[in-house]
Amino acid sequence: MRDYQKKLNGWQRIGIIISLLWILAMFVVAAKEIFDWMTSGGCWGASHPNNLFINWVETMQPCPERCDPLNLLFLWKGSFRIGRFFSLLILPVIAGWVGSYCVLWVACWVKEGFKQTRKNNNNT
Repeated sequence: MRDYQKKLNGWQRIGIIISLLWILAMFVVAAKEIFDWMTSGGCWGASHPNNLFINWVETMQPCPERCDPLNLLFLWKGSFRIGRFFSLLILPVIAGWVGSYCVLWVACWVKEGFKQTRKNNNNT
């Protein structure tokens, strides 16, 4: 086994798997919304107010130019919420890792406090 593989414990490996699954899920959701939007020609029906990444207000206007498949590439940048996509892609992963390490640190700190209490009780 390689050195970097030996250093990861089971919880870290589970965290990596969960992080990768989250990133994959966000790409799948984005791809589905983009596919639905493009198959409708970028017009009315595909964009729903509950979409995470397609801007519903911008895609709601029914104009013939919007429905032309050649114009979809130009409409792509204005309708896809790229900031929201990267926020939902990265921030939950960072928050999960930071939160996990904080909880682990607190648990070890409390456990160490009980060890010191036992040592003090045994010495008296």
